[in-house]
Amino acid sequence: MRQILRTVLILAVISASINISALAQTPTIFSVADVVVGNTKLQTRYFSAVGKWSDTGDDVGPLSVAIRCYKRFGFCSVSTANLMMTNRANLSVTDFDVFRWDSRELIAVDGSNDCKVDTLRADFVTKKVTLSSSEKGSPGCKGWNKPATALLLGTNDVFPKAKK
Repeated sequence: MRQILRTVLILAVISASINISALAQTPTIFSVADVVVGNTKLQTRYFSAVGKWSDTGDDVGPLSVAIRCYKRFGFCSVSTANLMMTNRANLSVTDFDVFRWDSRELIAVDGSNDCKVDTLRADFVTKKVTLSSSEKGSPGCKGWNKPATALLLGTNDVFPKAKK
C-alpha cells in the first residue's frame, strides 16, 4: 500500500512539473555521459547539472546548486548553498533514490522527511531540471508543507542580457 501511495504521489508531482518545465530555462551545466568511477573503475551513466533554483532569492548565487547522479548506484546527490538569516553561508546535501532513468528522463525521489516527498526530474530531451515537493498526507503534517516546484536556472536566466 505504501508503494502505491508513493507511486501516486510521484506521478502527481511529475505531471505538475511537466507543464512547468516546458517554460523552464536551461541550467548552466547539463551533462549526461558514461563515466568510470572509483578504485575498481566501475562504469556508469552519470548526470550532472549546475544552476540556481528559481524559488531562491537574489542573495543566492547563480551556481548555488550542484546535482550529481549515478545510474549504476541508483542515487543522486543535490548540494545547495544558501545564505542563512545570520548572513552566514550554509551548504545542504540531500540524497535521492533513482526511481526511473531512461533515455528521455531521470526521476529521483527523497522521501526521508516524515511530512513531504521531494521529486527531482531531469528531462534529457529539453535539458530542463525541476524539483517538486508535495505532502505525504501524514495526519500530523497537514498544511505543514505547501506543494511547490522549482526550476533549475542557468546564469543566462539569473543575469539576462540587457535589452537595447
